[in-house]
Amino acid sequence: MDRGYDDNKMFLKLDELKQDYVIRLTAKRKLFFHRKWVPATQLWEQLKGKIRMPLL
Repeated sequence: MDRGYDDNKMFLKLDELKQDYVIRLTAKRKLFFHRKWVPATQLWEQLKGKIRMPLL
């Protein structure tokens, strides 16, 4: 999916369906990573854009 689908409702629906997915995130998105909220931009700089994490 593209950045237009970067929405919490979409994430919750995909989790409900037990569906794996790949999505490009907008720069304003924050992710809960290692017990703290981190801007997506910070993670993709550290991990070279490859982030795999479970949906909470």
